[in-house]
Amino acid sequence: MYLEKLFGGRPIAGVELGLERIDDLLDALGRPDANLDVFHLAGTNGKGSTAAFLESVLRHGGSRTGLYTSPHVRSIRERFLVCGEEAPGELMEATAARLLSVPESEPCTWFEIATAFAFALFEAAGADTAVMETGLGGRLDATNAVRDPLGVAITTIGLDHMAMLGDTIAEIAAEKAGIIKPGRPVCIGRMDGSAEAVIRTTAAARGAPVRVLGSDAGVTDCRVTPEGTHFVYRSGISGAAGEVSPVSGMNGRHQADNAAVALMLLEAAERFPDEAAVVRGIAEARLPARFDSFSALGHRWIVDLAHNPQAFRSFLRTMGEAGVPRPWTFIVGFLGDKSWAEMLELVAEVADGIILTPLCSAPFSRQWDADAALAVLNRRRRSGSGRGPTGTVAGSMGEAIYLALRSREGVTAIAGSAHAAGEAFEVLDSPGPSDTQETNIGMRRSDDEIRS
Repeated sequence: MYLEKLFGGRPIAGVELGLERIDDLLDALGRPDANLDVFHLAGTNGKGSTAAFLESVLRHGGSRTGLYTSPHVRSIRERFLVCGEEAPGELMEATAARLLSVPESEPCTWFEIATAFAFALFEAAGADTAVMETGLGGRLDATNAVRDPLGVAITTIGLDHMAMLGDTIAEIAAEKAGIIKPGRPVCIGRMDGSAEAVIRTTAAARGAPVRVLGSDAGVTDCRVTPEGTHFVYRSGISGAAGEVSPVSGMNGRHQADNAAVALMLLEAAERFPDEAAVVRGIAEARLPARFDSFSALGHRWIVDLAHNPQAFRSFLRTMGEAGVPRPWTFIVGFLGDKSWAEMLELVAEVADGIILTPLCSAPFSRQWDADAALAVLNRRRRSGSGRGPTGTVAGSMGEAIYLALRSREGVTAIAGSAHAAGEAFEVLDSPGPSDTQETNIGMRRSDDEIRS
């Protein structure tokens, strides 16, 4: 009751970056974030997976953890995990009631409420460590209200959310670098040299030591298989991890990099557990719609959160390296403010069939035009500029899945946004990333939130 009222029944203030409102709310709650060891992560792609790897390794090393990620795919409850599980319903209700009892001098945004809820929930659950993923950017993101994290990571930098973060890689990097705190370590994933330079400059100004994947630690012997991604992590810190050889259950070469950034951060913060905890933690880390491969309705499906060109390239590369059998049918549903034409071009280069679907769960202002996308595909074929199949427009995700089921051969991949993934899981009733996880559609997404 209280949870629904907090997130579903409250007035929506819209997306408005800034820290004053969230700071006031956390102050009124007694600063629950101050009672937690916090790791803070930002990045264009990979930050959610990196957060999941980090939390899982910490948990298997003996920490009592909280994990806050976004967006959710099925249910809002996915955002708030305690020790790797959805928090008990009664604890979530009690935390929601606590937030509802706090008067707001100025209405908070949906994401600000969610962030304060996460800190309060993790404190109430007795967590000792919280892993917090930014929602948008970093400098003015609500999660940046944390004052003294153990360390921060910035995974990748790409051109996304440019209307709010800037038009260039350097401008976006500067926003992400806003999470760096004085004297606290910052770990950087693989990125453009201009982005790394901006982050290094910010870190130097704040006296924050920097570690970079590829120079201060590395991934070698990476091998993507249908069962997972094998790799060797080699530390650059003498006497630290040395060398460890895990297998990531979240598949893809990019996931080996994400796991490595998590391990770098644990080393830098002097929280690196024993090798057994690392191996098990990397193997068991999961988030929904990260190359989720499963069978349903007598057919094989892969659902992925790929929502921008950088993520789509990683997704398609993983399909090839994991030996996904052909033919490949793609169901794609993008948001209208994303670079959907570029992603459609990537799909057309490799697809044996393409089904375009609107997203019923997406806010009206962000809907894409599937008919316009079909016209793009048809022009592409007529011009001879590329090969690839003709597309088909479905009226909904349910119809798209019905069309895909006409062919029992090969695999159908569903990607393009969190909305596409959520609608696909709802139709397919998949068990999702864990064979034992209960499907829980739960409360719908908030239309005001900036989502992938």
